[in-house]
Amino acid sequence: MVYTSKGNSNHLYHNNLIPIQPKGSRPPIFWVHGFGGEVIGGAILGRLLGPDQPFYGLQARGVDGIEPPQETIKEMASYYLGAIASIQPHGPYFLGGYCLGGVIAYEIACQLQSMSEKVDLLVLIEASPTPQPKDKRIILKRRTISLFFHNIPAWWRSHWQLGLIKGLAEVYKKGKKKSKDVLIKLGVPIHISVADIIGADAKKLPLSTVQLMELQLKALRSYVPQLYTDRVTLLRVDHLPILKGGDPLLGWSRYARDLEVKTVPGSHSNVLQQPHVRVVAQILRECMDQVLHDNSL
Repeated sequence: MVYTSKGNSNHLYHNNLIPIQPKGSRPPIFWVHGFGGEVIGGAILGRLLGPDQPFYGLQARGVDGIEPPQETIKEMASYYLGAIASIQPHGPYFLGGYCLGGVIAYEIACQLQSMSEKVDLLVLIEASPTPQPKDKRIILKRRTISLFFHNIPAWWRSHWQLGLIKGLAEVYKKGKKKSKDVLIKLGVPIHISVADIIGADAKKLPLSTVQLMELQLKALRSYVPQLYTDRVTLLRVDHLPILKGGDPLLGWSRYARDLEVKTVPGSHSNVLQQPHVRVVAQILRECMDQVLHDNSL
């Protein structure tokens, strides 16, 4: 299929499809929102890819506080497929997302695969499927232990730069609540609610936004990924959460048959911010170029 950009037309976009950079003759990239439903996190990335690369953000239904949101990852993916089809009815598709958005993008790709539609690029940034019960067991294999200790220096260096290691000293001074905040920021998986994840900022958000986040968190916890046979490109920072240091594939090896991992600078919270997002954009552009080159042969 030869893609023809609609960026210069009066095309009526789907309500939840945001044309971050709609111009250009290259195949469009569809980028799924992260936790909270807004696409602003992908706006810088989309613009850094260049004026010839169409880039659309998929915003969550319900982010306006009016529309009822979907309650599962599968429902979200199915709904976003309708938005994608308003721009590009058939593949090959180029998809991506950060954190929660990466998981939803993965499910979109799985649904497209079941429809015999081609996905030429699926990029997941700092995304991880929620562990299922069988994954919670600690398997003391030699390689797992080696990877865990290999990860510690990068984890320590990154969080020292963020000032979080120093925060450990505050644990003993300011009690249980401060301890919980620091441990969450250090990557210890004790997330219980939206308030635990975003801290004091939760009080500044509209109630509808907090409720949407709670629903998204619940959907992520209950999601069981399908097997996916095409290439998955995983971009992750050079350190892992301390208790996940033994799995540099972030849990995707059970589901993705063809998994490529690339390391990017920054931390989970700032990987799509300057200056780190420039490296992410460069890698994403290179991935696109490689696919387009291969398709032209």
